[in-house]
Amino acid sequence: MALEQQRVLYWFCVDGRSLDPGELSSRDGAHVRIEAASLDLQQFPSQLIRTARHQAALAAVEVQSAVSAVLINDVEAARELWWRLVAKLKCPLLALSLLPVSTWRPENGRVTLGELRQWQLRELASLSKDVDDACWAEDTRALSNVLEQRVLPWLETLGDSLELWLETLQMGIDSRSATGAT
Repeated sequence: MALEQQRVLYWFCVDGRSLDPGELSSRDGAHVRIEAASLDLQQFPSQLIRTARHQAALAAVEVQSAVSAVLINDVEAARELWWRLVAKLKCPLLALSLLPVSTWRPENGRVTLGELRQWQLRELASLSKDVDDACWAEDTRALSNVLEQRVLPWLETLGDSLELWLETLQMGIDSRSATGAT
């Protein structure tokens, strides 16, 4: 139904349990309540940026918690904590990778979405190397320091960039709506 109306299904809940649409066929029995939410295709880029921003904020909370958690654990536990965290750091960038590069073309030499994604990927690779190196130090303070001094600022910068992109995208959508353009 969503696709017929040129909408994208992004949230699906059956009997209070969030599901992927493909999971429904594997559940047996009658369903009492089915809820779903969809987006207009023009809203999809904004939603992806909001999702990436939310993922970055969640990752920042977990990294902040990890800054002290690695100090009270041994080196092995601290490494495992980092390896779980790095997957969460990639989530916002994966969400952004779903955005078409043509979502917004800036004027006046401003950075494009593609350039922003490339820069963020390079930054993540660089800080991941720094954190991986710190993981092999004998003292967990090295890992705690790099999480606090490299990873948290990167997440903050990513969140700020995403906020600006969302505002810019919204302004473009609003101006197109005001002029009647599609």
